[in-house]
Order: sequence, then structure tokens, then C-alpha cells
Amino acid sequence: MKSNFKLTQAHLSAWFGEFNRDYFGGKLPVPRLMLSRSRTQLGSMRCKRRVRQGRVETFDYAIHVSVLFEQDEKGFKNVLLHEMIHYYIAYNNIQDTAPHGDVFRAMMNRLNSEYGWNMKVSERGKDLQVAQEHVPRREYLVLALSLSSGKKMFSVVSPCNFRKLDGQIKRVREVENYGWYVSKDVYFNGYPKVRTLRGVPVSPDFFDEMLKKMEPLVLPK
Repeated sequence: MKSNFKLTQAHLSAWFGEFNRDYFGGKLPVPRLMLSRSRTQLGSMRCKRRVRQGRVETFDYAIHVSVLFEQDEKGFKNVLLHEMIHYYIAYNNIQDTAPHGDVFRAMMNRLNSEYGWNMKVSERGKDLQVAQEHVPRREYLVLALSLSSGKKMFSVVSPCNFRKLDGQIKRVREVENYGWYVSKDVYFNGYPKVRTLRGVPVSPDFFDEMLKKMEPLVLPK
């Protein structure tokens, strides 16, 4: 049955306060809560990263929920709560085995079983696949980062800034290895084109899988 529910920022603010109080002990600062028009993601949790004294710090957290997918009120609440788990893990610097790793799944499963939520880890259901088919394929300049901590990250970089960032990377002690690639994969459609050194953490297995699909970019000296 078609849902006529229209999501607003007021809904996100009210729900965040409720969930923060009920499930996270009221300890999460309010991030930027944004409505998005993403055709590939129901929701996302993002933060900015900066390098200080050779260390990568996170700040400026934001949660985005797309209004382009038809859902009822509980469906949107599931998306927000899903992203709040990501936020809780990132804000408290909790190490997980993957973006939807053991820690995330334990929290999600507990909230689902104890409070009747229906959160899922899959981000590529039928609706998302249909949306991706209509996303125009573009070329992305991708920076792949391997940190000494074991973390893996991807960034989509604005071409006019890759020289500057290539020079900055060499001075960051936490970066163990990096490479530049060109990709047409619609996965990167949801990434912002960065002009500063920051990235999106991904699981090592997914990182290796994507590297096999991308074309290495050899920079002229």
C-alpha cells in the first residue's frame, strides 16, 4: 500500500532526541540532521576528517536520510536509528570489524529483538538496485588509503586538487600505502568530491574487491 508519509527535518530532530534518550543514554551530541535526495542510499552517516600532527581526527558529524524512497514512518525511523548506530560507534572511536561488523550487528540485533525495530545491514535492496540503474555512469578519481592502524579508506577527489593532496599524503605518518585510481562504479556516486585529505572507512575485504575493479592511475613525475 502506498505511503503518504512526508519526512521533514522536524521529524529527524524529534526522533533523534527520542532515540538518543532511550537507546544511547542521551550521550550523543546532536549532529547535522539532513534530508537528502540520494538515489543510491536510504541513509548515511558522514563526518569530516583532518590531519593534525600526523594523526587523522574526525569532526562535524552529519546524518542524511533520503526522501526519494517511498517509506512509512517506521521505515524512516529504522533508517535514522541505523545511522545513529554508525554515529555512536564512530563518535566513541569503537573499533569494529567492518562498517557493518560485529559491534554494529550486535547493537542492531539487540534493538530489533528488544524494541521491535526492523533494521537491516543490506544497502542494496531491490529499490536501491533500481535506483542505481538510472544513475548516469561517470568517471571518478579515487584515492585509496591504507593506514598503519589497518583501516582502509576511499575518497573521491576533485581532479584539480589531486596534485595538492598527493603531496600532503606523503607527510602523513599514519598512511602506510596509497594509490590513485579511475572508476566508473556507481558506488562512488554518493561520495562528495573532496578538496581536503579525508576519506570514508570501508572493510578490508570490500577495499580489496574494489581495487580489482578500478584502473590504476600513474601520475607523471
